[in-house]
Amino acid sequence: MIVFADNGLYLLLDVPTPNKSINRKSPLYDVEMYNSYKATVAAFAKYPRLLAFVAGNEVTNDKTATPASPFVRSIIRDMKTFLAKNGGRAIPVVYASNDDQFIRDDIKDYFVCGDEDSQADFFGVNLYEWSKENNEYGLVMICNAVTKPIASKNTLAPLVKRLGMRDSVPTRNPLVALSSREPTSTRSLKLPPPPSTLPLPPLPRPPACGQKWWSRQVCDPCRGQAS
Repeated sequence: MIVFADNGLYLLLDVPTPNKSINRKSPLYDVEMYNSYKATVAAFAKYPRLLAFVAGNEVTNDKTATPASPFVRSIIRDMKTFLAKNGGRAIPVVYASNDDQFIRDDIKDYFVCGDEDSQADFFGVNLYEWSKENNEYGLVMICNAVTKPIASKNTLAPLVKRLGMRDSVPTRNPLVALSSREPTSTRSLKLPPPPSTLPLPPLPRPPACGQKWWSRQVCDPCRGQAS
């Protein structure tokens, strides 16, 4: 944290770890996970360069994983309660989502609805873009479309690597005419239909607010109802 302070940077800290996080396919939030999160919050809350705690990162990443979101709200509730009981400065507890076109608006609405104790203090979206240019800019300052590398802070570049461009480069040639391609299969491929039902997860703290999810099976995670 001294490095962050010396360079004027703030930290957004993911509290869940790879082995202690909500599994979107089979969501579970138990006492062991709670104790782990509480220990992390207690260890980092004292640092003034701690900007916010991230309670979940892309836990619900498509419409089949929406039942996992109430578990994240339970984490938000418990982290905010722990911070409030232990005094100190107010530190936001947040959620980071992906940019899935089918759920992004509903997920955003869900994490700011209902009981303020389990609301995300702010909501972030991970956006990835492909850039054809291969560069080694590191950390930069951008002013009026002019990019200027900050050489003195290049040692910190790996810490924010995920904020950069996608590494993968498209291989499709957009100028190739469709008529020049030979089909390799005449079988029509179809996506499988979504499941007709989704099990409703436990409530983070009822009642909250109603948030409809997707049309095939409309779940109301806040109220624990299906319609």
